[in-house]
Amino acid sequence: MPARIALAVVVAVLAGVWTSLSIMWGWVTFAAFVSWACFFAAGGGGKGLQTTLITNFSGVVWGFLIIQFSNVITSSAGLESTVALGVALGIVAGVMCLVSKAAILAYVPGVFLGTATYFGTGLNFTGSAVGLIVGALLGYVSAKGSELLTAKPKLQAEPNRNVAGQP
Repeated sequence: MPARIALAVVVAVLAGVWTSLSIMWGWVTFAAFVSWACFFAAGGGGKGLQTTLITNFSGVVWGFLIIQFSNVITSSAGLESTVALGVALGIVAGVMCLVSKAAILAYVPGVFLGTATYFGTGLNFTGSAVGLIVGALLGYVSAKGSELLTAKPKLQAEPNRNVAGQP
């Protein structure tokens, strides 16, 4: 089966199952699609999985810290909460870029998408984290599943019929 078709089949099945189950269980459906895309954008495989899990989760943590910092700014500087949020987000977004010097956090899009997911869930830390983890795993499973569908069977070598003493 051609690789693109194999990937399409596996993704279609996994996406349908994930969507149904996540809605039934009250999980954050879209978060998985964010990290699923991150997995492939980060290069896939074991490295893409690791990169996605670490950077997406760090983004959720950064989002939480932005809110905490915003609350401190609001209470200490007396700024309106929306202004304080903008200030906090701007400062922390800069820090998020600076810490990308560390190899483990170098995939900045993954960090920002984790933060965006946290905000997109209405500040649901657990829902964001779980959805992002599931999506990264779905990316990995879809890549491996499509590899299985495209693998060519290995032909067994013809047994050596030349037995000693026979022509």
